Amino acid sequence: MKRWKSMVCPGFFRRMGMRPGQKVLDFGCRRGTYTIPAAIVVGKEGMVYALDKDPEALDSIAKEAIPMGLENIRRMETGGELYTGLGNETIDFMLLYDVIHLIGWKDGIKRSLVEERKVLYREMRRVAKPGAMLSVYPKHLKTHTDIETVKDVKGEIMGSGFSFQREFHDMLVHDDRFEQGRILLFRKQ
Repeated sequence: MKRWKSMVCPGFFRRMGMRPGQKVLDFGCRRGTYTIPAAIVVGKEGMVYALDKDPEALDSIAKEAIPMGLENIRRMETGGELYTGLGNETIDFMLLYDVIHLIGWKDGIKRSLVEERKVLYREMRRVAKPGAMLSVYPKHLKTHTDIETVKDVKGEIMGSGFSFQREFHDMLVHDDRFEQGRILLFRKQ
């Protein structure tokens, strides 16, 4: 996993267009599986905002980042709300990895609905600089959302002011296991 985070995933992010000096938002970052590689790519001149509601997960990112000399990760602990607190048009690259199916879970309802996801997409559009990239790793659609296909995800996001750029297929990490995954890449219109 260490080699994947330090070498393989940064190369993947570079192929998607992530660059040194950029500001990245990793929304729902958990333990930093993608936060750490993004911090490597953007370097000392860049910043990665690691946003999650689990303080222990955020602690684990810091524990991993410090020995690696990564001082460009900003911890953002939330109560699960979709508002990030970031300024308008401040982010170059946003990651929604294995998270959209969790948007809107509350009061024992474990199903993400389009109305809640649209709130998230609006927030991503608000914080995105003109031309910013939104990278989405959609998982658990049939079991945890009111949509079933990647085509449905594309439609929702394109309807929120992003244009679809392309799909990437690569070895990704999901629930601490490697698997072949699909990433959807969008650009703010």
